[in-house]
Amino acid sequence: MSGSAPLVSDIARMQEAMEWLQHLGSEDSTDHDVAEWLSWYETDAHNRQAFDEMRDFWLQTGRLTEVAGFDAWCAAERQRMGAQVRRPVRSVWSVLRRTWHTGEHAWSWRRAGVTAAAAVLSLFMGVVSVRLWSERQPRTPTVSAAGVSMVRHAQLPDGSAVDLAPDSVLAIEFTPGERTIDLQRGEAFFSVAPNRSRPFIVKALGLRVRALGTEFNVRQSLSRVTVTVTEGIVDVYGEAGNKSGSSSASPAPGGNGLLRLSAGNQVVWDERTGERTVRATEPERAVAWRTGRLEYIDEPLAAVVSDVNRYGSRQIDIRETDVGRLTYTGTVFTGMLDEWLQALPSEFPVRVIT
Repeated sequence: MSGSAPLVSDIARMQEAMEWLQHLGSEDSTDHDVAEWLSWYETDAHNRQAFDEMRDFWLQTGRLTEVAGFDAWCAAERQRMGAQVRRPVRSVWSVLRRTWHTGEHAWSWRRAGVTAAAAVLSLFMGVVSVRLWSERQPRTPTVSAAGVSMVRHAQLPDGSAVDLAPDSVLAIEFTPGERTIDLQRGEAFFSVAPNRSRPFIVKALGLRVRALGTEFNVRQSLSRVTVTVTEGIVDVYGEAGNKSGSSSASPAPGGNGLLRLSAGNQVVWDERTGERTVRATEPERAVAWRTGRLEYIDEPLAAVVSDVNRYGSRQIDIRETDVGRLTYTGTVFTGMLDEWLQALPSEFPVRVIT
């Protein structure tokens, strides 16, 4: 089959649509929730498509019995307010809730619970995967994590899983002989489904990470790539390096020799200087970003700020190159970025200008 693999962005967006449908149909939904959903629905054509497809799928499987009210409401509001529909309207969630509770096949998410929601989503993902795999038109398989401060979890077509940090971008290209991920920006944690005949390869700048079935984290900050293995073994090599030869314990700095990393080890590679540093580490520190903590040891301040900018609502600029070269060791809590920024002058000879 010649179509592209299912895009992580499509799967993640369908998961988000599922979450909106589930939440808006519950008795706990508020006008504020509706306003947020309406903004999400109206501002992105892909979001609208995902939501409408999920709604239609539920209709086909008997989960919904009436959608005309919702469609009529959306059409009327768009005609009345154009593209400026952003405010909560009580009627929308009452209409949506009716689609859950009316008719012979009425469905109550409060009674059915999360397990049933997951079952419907799994079934729908199978339909989506078949549809995307069979597409003949070329498309760019790009995905970004949804929103600032949001970590996005997604299943890949081969059964592997990826956690994407905020404002991270990757592209996937799966072929019968190889599974390739191009991490174009940010950070991701991979849990790889074992398949010895089909290597799993992550590209980040000029570095390549090859795994057969393991768990590892890849972070790209400016010109630096950090690879941390939390389970199993991965091979790390340069873009033109050896993919199949015996491992080299300490490849020459800037070289393309193969480096084999086991769990509890980390390699930091700088594309600008060609330097590679291999060290033992605590894996849980490298993946703490998934729970709101950014952990650093001797990290250039410029790279730290690059990471922090993906989590905050405002961007931090370092105006002097020498300041960016200062090294930082410590923890940044993603929910306390303003406090961290204001504390920097106590640790570094810097001044924060807001």
